Amino acid sequence: MLAVDMPLISAELLTFSLHGGRKQQRHRHRCPHEQSLQPLCAIYRRDFLPVAERALRAGKYKIDAAFAGVSVRVIDAGELAAAGFSERSFFNVNTPQDLKKALKE
Repeated sequence: MLAVDMPLISAELLTFSLHGGRKQQRHRHRCPHEQSLQPLCAIYRRDFLPVAERALRAGKYKIDAAFAGVSVRVIDAGELAAAGFSERSFFNVNTPQDLKKALKE
């Protein structure tokens, strides 16, 4: 899953994510700068679908709510940095100003 407001995510980072999560059920990133999960840049197995559907039916619309009780593999900032990826990859572009900032850096 990849949010459309993360245009700086590279194919290499997606490949890293896919291979890094081979042995795990779920794969979410922590943005090193914000120390928050990046669940919209993640690899999800198909067996997560019923969990997500139950959460939605219960009115829990934030995806993090669906993670309770499931096995999750989080790639932390150290792993990302060691593999050559930076927090900039997860930069969200939601406004024209954000776009200018992304293009400038």
